[in-house]
Amino acid sequence: MQNETQRAVGPQTLPQTKIELNKLLPTFNPEIDNMDLFLTLFERQMKLLDLGEDLWVPYLIGALPSDVTSLIAREPEEKCRDYCHIRGMLLKRFKLTAENSGSCFHVTEKAQMGLGRLLF
Repeated sequence: MQNETQRAVGPQTLPQTKIELNKLLPTFNPEIDNMDLFLTLFERQMKLLDLGEDLWVPYLIGALPSDVTSLIAREPEEKCRDYCHIRGMLLKRFKLTAENSGSCFHVTEKAQMGLGRLLF
């Protein structure tokens, strides 16, 4: 992914610069990354690059694995372009996943503590 920008400064124009966004943007790994933190970092980088919010969803799709982008593809077309909607949908989806895995962790932890007491 490359983004070409040209900025006008008064009467003169600065030369176009190419930015390789795939090197600047993080890639989300659902097994180890926190979606909320990932989206916050993504938004900050989009603002630093001075990209309009209407371009955020295509760049977000490029930073997500295919199983996550399939969630976006299932949304109605008019909602697929709305970054705020996509952000909310992803946070809701991954919050439920994190809560489920967290509750499994606590159950396993309690079981191990009980097992340890039996062995001593």
